[in-house]
Amino acid sequence: MREYLAKIDWNNTLKNKTATECWNILKSEIDCVVDKFVPLKKQGKRSKKKHLSKEAIRKIKYKQMMWKTYRHTGSEEDYSIYKEALNQATAEIRNSKRSYEQKKAFNIKHDSKSFYAYVRSKQKVQDKVGPLEGNDGNIITEGFLMAENLNEYFSSVFTREDISILTRT
Repeated sequence: MREYLAKIDWNNTLKNKTATECWNILKSEIDCVVDKFVPLKKQGKRSKKKHLSKEAIRKIKYKQMMWKTYRHTGSEEDYSIYKEALNQATAEIRNSKRSYEQKKAFNIKHDSKSFYAYVRSKQKVQDKVGPLEGNDGNIITEGFLMAENLNEYFSSVFTREDISILTRT
């Protein structure tokens, strides 16, 4: 930014201008430089918790509203209302999660993929592949080379054989 602004000939740019015009020119140049060089922070996408029911979300919002009310007033009565809302929200979240998990377990025969995806999401340790030993005996740690090596291995194992030879004997 400094280099960019240093390259501008300020004497000629601001020559014979009023203070207001100079300020507007300087401000527009600084805005231009900020837009050009300062990266914008990307907003993280918040994922909605799948197990939360509409009732649980409503109680969470009510609890948050009661917390703001208590923080604003500081009264004991508002604090007791907040605590009651907190207990109700916690209980509703617990019930919502329990019913979601029961529904997943009940539908395992029809939708086993989503059940096992949910179970895997709860694991602390993720399963990783590699490092692998190549055909030449070297250890492979790079992702693309490991994928190529696995592809070669599986394509060599799963080949179509001529069944007519097996039936003749």
